[in-house]
Amino acid sequence: MRLLKHKILLLILSVVISCSDDKIIELPITMQDGYGPFWMGFGAIHAYSEIEGGRESTQLEVSGLPEKWVDVKVGEIVTHQSDRAIKNRIAFAYENGSNGELKMIVDANNNYDFSDDAIFYPPKINGSMFQMNKDSLLKSNAIDVSFERIINNKITDISAPLLIVHMPKYNQLLYNFAQFAQASLDGTEIAIESNNFMDLSFKDIHLTKKNLSISQDQDAYMSNFIANNEYLEIGDNIYKNLGIHIKEYTLVLEKIDRAKEKINSTQIGFKAIEFTGKKHKTENFISLNSIKGKYVLLDFWATTCAPCIKEFPHLKKMYSEMDTTQFEILGIAGNSSIEQIDYIIDKHQITWPQIVSDDINKINEKYGIKSYPQTILLDPEGIIISKGLRGKQLEVKIKSVIK
Repeated sequence: MRLLKHKILLLILSVVISCSDDKIIELPITMQDGYGPFWMGFGAIHAYSEIEGGRESTQLEVSGLPEKWVDVKVGEIVTHQSDRAIKNRIAFAYENGSNGELKMIVDANNNYDFSDDAIFYPPKINGSMFQMNKDSLLKSNAIDVSFERIINNKITDISAPLLIVHMPKYNQLLYNFAQFAQASLDGTEIAIESNNFMDLSFKDIHLTKKNLSISQDQDAYMSNFIANNEYLEIGDNIYKNLGIHIKEYTLVLEKIDRAKEKINSTQIGFKAIEFTGKKHKTENFISLNSIKGKYVLLDFWATTCAPCIKEFPHLKKMYSEMDTTQFEILGIAGNSSIEQIDYIIDKHQITWPQIVSDDINKINEKYGIKSYPQTILLDPEGIIISKGLRGKQLEVKIKSVIK
């Protein structure tokens, strides 16, 4: 009898596993140079001498620096992290010449020797990066760099275009890797970018339909780009983005059987993820569901975030002008001590409710908040209608939906 029960249990488990596996789809990916349908992001370049606590033992040992260069700064750009010793760091060097012109050199073939690499002048950029002609900038200035990646347990040689630009206003060098992945499902081409093009790890990704035209409208743009654990709609089907299995070179999706209105997500057009937390400085709890029926602005902030603090006077003015029976702000403070939060709230006389995201409510974790400031605007039904707006843009959006 015990043996029969054991066999029945194994049979049930095998059915559950097979059903679950049937919903998991792995799509082979290929790499393509350029930015595809995405806006391009940039990361900041820092020389070894500018990094506090940098360990000399981990710095790349390079040779072949131009003989006439003085006050040379050397550093590296990491393509992706690896648990094996591979060439996944690109060395660079630069100097400000006697005429004030910044010159640079990159170890493009990754042989730790600059003598066979060309000196170049990073293009200067000013103003909004979203208004740049990204394809023209890339075509004229990209450098093909070589590195290694583990694919199917083998060290594989890879190359990608590296774009480096200079912002004179801040005397800052910026970079990105102009390469994205692509996959296909049911005749729909899917484009995938890694960490806003700041690395090629494909851990933090966004995906979208490849033929999408870039929109300058932030809401339209954000609503079409799906992060990890968000949902992609293709035809009548909905798929959860489980991310890239980079060692297998596949995009992993899960087919979802639930209707869209029954799915909670962090993306525009979906119901926001429910949470409950203790209202700051009280013993009372507040939940997202408890303020349903109003337009709600979730303001994710931290005491160390200067742009967050700078936004408070604008939020205060807007909050004082709005009808709180129709509109509410819910501040969610994270990565800060209670003492620091108290100080900022008191200093700026913030009156809207606050919750501290902690290890119990895990609000930041649920919403995938990794940087500040972040804002999410919900309609009275709890549907996300806007993300990432601040300042005048946020005010215009709120006043346009609250008649």
